[in-house]
Amino acid sequence: MREKNTREMLTRTFMLAMLCFAITSTLPATATVLPECDQTWFEVDTLAVTTDAAELLKTKKEEAEIDWIVVIYANAGGDSALLIDPFSITFTGDCGGLDTTETTEVFDFIASESIRLAVEANAISTSTNPSNPATIDVWIPTCVMITGAGATTTYTSIQECDQAARHYTYSSPSSGFQAGYSSVSGDVTCSSGTPTVDPGMLIE
Repeated sequence: MREKNTREMLTRTFMLAMLCFAITSTLPATATVLPECDQTWFEVDTLAVTTDAAELLKTKKEEAEIDWIVVIYANAGGDSALLIDPFSITFTGDCGGLDTTETTEVFDFIASESIRLAVEANAISTSTNPSNPATIDVWIPTCVMITGAGATTTYTSIQECDQAARHYTYSSPSSGFQAGYSSVSGDVTCSSGTPTVDPGMLIE
């Protein structure tokens, strides 16, 4: 009788273990950290994007480009957020103007363009009505170490979990993509390195 009970317990334990494996194996491979190193968010997509940087760097059109990786996260409530890894950002072409452009301006540009490019790739939903825009947060580590100059500039996060969230509204009417940068929450100050966000945009 005891052997029978032992076999039944082993069988139930095995079935429970298989059920747990089946459930966890359906989760995204990187169901960890970010945005804000919050484990309630899950990575759902990654986009490698490129955009013209002539306006930002005040050079001739199509003579300067920026490339970076946009990581798209979602949570159980159906919200989406974008994460930018500063180290993924690279520059090509005539990027001398980068040396006289504020770092916060560079990251504001990248944040806004990340939304536009994610919409174009159908990676996030949008609204066609500017009066009822969609909303999204763009997360970027607050402080970076900058090396190089011009097209060789590299940004490295000092503490990747110290992040600021830029809050955006956006829409895609027939007249073209529109994005509005309203405020920031999270970490906005740096004890070392260069800030990627303007503390003046902080929600009090």
